[in-house]
Amino acid sequence: MAQQMDGKPLGPDHLRAVVPADKRGGRSVRDVVKIEVVRLP
Repeated sequence: MAQQMDGKPLGPDHLRAVVPADKRGGRSVRDVVKIEVVRLP
C-alpha cells in the first residue's frame, strides 16, 4: 500500500494499493471500504 508520494505522506483519502508487476498501474479504484487478505492453502 503506497502511503507517500514525493516523500510526503498521503492523506487517509488518498492511500493507494501498488501491485508488483502490474502492467496497468494507472488503474483507479474508488470508494473501497474494506480489503481482506487471506492466505490460501
